[in-house]
Amino acid sequence: MQGRTRQSLGAAALAGALFGANAFGQAAPEPPVIEADGAATWRLQFEPMAWAPALNGNLNLTGGDLFDIDLISLSEVAWAPAWQVSLREDKWTITLDGFDFETSGDAKASGAIAGGGVSVAVGDTVDYNVDYAAYTLTVSRRVWTLPVHNEVAGVDVGVPAGPGEVPSDGVGVFFDVLGGVRLYDLGLQLDSGGSALANEDHTWVDALIGARMSVDFPYGIGLDVTGDVGGLGSTFAWNIEVGVHWAMSDNVAAEIGFRHLDTLYEDSGGNDPFEWDVALAGLYGSIVIRF
Repeated sequence: MQGRTRQSLGAAALAGALFGANAFGQAAPEPPVIEADGAATWRLQFEPMAWAPALNGNLNLTGGDLFDIDLISLSEVAWAPAWQVSLREDKWTITLDGFDFETSGDAKASGAIAGGGVSVAVGDTVDYNVDYAAYTLTVSRRVWTLPVHNEVAGVDVGVPAGPGEVPSDGVGVFFDVLGGVRLYDLGLQLDSGGSALANEDHTWVDALIGARMSVDFPYGIGLDVTGDVGGLGSTFAWNIEVGVHWAMSDNVAAEIGFRHLDTLYEDSGGNDPFEWDVALAGLYGSIVIRF
């Protein structure tokens, strides 16, 4: 196989959303490694990431009112460590990923808010601490492969030369469907003047379904788009990830992208429920390592 062919094959398995999740967006699984007896083997892929998201949305605190989190400057960008581990064989991929977003500080309230029976006026100082994490497990399957037709050459470039292979001068489009679960863990503390506005700890699980499209170009360049929707613990949640990767070798690649995870969670216990109607969104960068 030529050098460019090997590089394009490397790009076909690289990943970039989810936040799962699902997971951060994943590219097409690489061709399976075939043992001497003809059985395909599983391949391991690890992807450490640096995500720089910000929170945006609304909070309804127990004993308070719905308010925009910008009123207490919770929408500041913060770095969040993230990771993804995938096992791949032929058309199947099992993926586990997660992130942990933390932000804390103090800000002057730019609007009146209330929570926990405490009222905050414009200009009052609010101390905040947010710890928001999510972990996603998905199983995906390749259901569609589309070679792109080259009108000049009159041939289908991207027609696999073998199972899962893309020629060095070809373009391949791949489509996967996925399903899984996402576990959320939220800790939120808000204080003003020594009084607690909120001291919330919530853990919930969503079932999710989604799809992923990968486009592999020559020279190891690829585009990955992943989306999913979920609900169960959440009233509704959706996630989208878009990434561009470059395969530097058969085993190492770099990726940059954007992820948006939007979740509406309501704790309906009592007559005055807590509501977390918040999106976590921002750019990420990662290194993909395949074993």
